[in-house]
Amino acid sequence: MAGEPTFVPGVNPTFDVPQEHAPKVLRADFGDGYSQRSRAGLNHDQIKTTLTWEAITTAEVAVIHDFMKARGGDQAFIYTLPGSAEALKWIAPTYQKVLTDPGLYSYTATLEQVFDI
Repeated sequence: MAGEPTFVPGVNPTFDVPQEHAPKVLRADFGDGYSQRSRAGLNHDQIKTTLTWEAITTAEVAVIHDFMKARGGDQAFIYTLPGSAEALKWIAPTYQKVLTDPGLYSYTATLEQVFDI
């Protein structure tokens, strides 16, 4: 994981922090309900999550949004999910900031684990 920037938002996301797993499995179905299954590649179990920050200030949302915007949805970065000890490589294909009150924002980012070298 050399070269990718590390995402340090400065404020923790609001809980809950879901971790969705949808392993890619190749499957061949035969007669009488028999099937064979095989993992589709080395990195077949990609994690997806949606992080939300609520009631954050203009300065806090700027740090998060500027980082996400600079990655453009295709450039990988390093981030450790809350409650995890392992830093993983991610992309953020979608992100959104919402002005919820004067001077306060809500921010949501969808992260997808990537396995680039």
